[in-house]
Amino acid sequence: MLPTINLKSKRRTAPMNKIRAIAAIIILGCLAFALNGCQGQQKDADFSNASEVAKLATFECTYHNVAKIERESDKAWFIDLQNGKQEWFEYDATVDFGIDASKVHIDEPDEKGVVAITIPQGQVLTEPNIKADSVSDPLDANGFFASVTDDERKEALSKAQQDTLDRAYADDTMIASARNRAKTLLEQYVKNIGNSLNESYTVKWIDEE
Repeated sequence: MLPTINLKSKRRTAPMNKIRAIAAIIILGCLAFALNGCQGQQKDADFSNASEVAKLATFECTYHNVAKIERESDKAWFIDLQNGKQEWFEYDATVDFGIDASKVHIDEPDEKGVVAITIPQGQVLTEPNIKADSVSDPLDANGFFASVTDDERKEALSKAQQDTLDRAYADDTMIASARNRAKTLLEQYVKNIGNSLNESYTVKWIDEE
């Protein structure tokens, strides 16, 4: 019976996320500026770009994995048959976190300038994506009469990928960060729209059911 694949994983957010956050703020300003130029004397707030703004909150998290293949050597009359297998390899896989932008809804501001935004919880948006150039050459300590097949390596990688996905789904910190990033961008978007109309808006959050 083959033992369970061992997997070590650590996460790190990609450096590009900071650049994306800065770009998102710039885009928000451009959206508000464009809206102001188009509206002229119109005083109705237009939040039709809310979904696009919510998508800007998506960020990438990288997991470094070690997938391991192990099979104990058979014995015959207490003689080791030297057919045991032990091999491992490393790779990086990325997972995107964010929110379902289609579920974001922004109400018209009330008489006090309060804008209600309905927002879903953060979530994992993609399955782990392997960085091809990060896959290391396999290291092994196989028995003299043993060799690891391509099918065994594929099985080990599949199990490692599922483990990575399970870890991402259980990563409350990253999931919460995804929602908080979306809230920050959406609030700035609403306030920019208000500023373009010479209005001061405040945001009230509503959890999407």
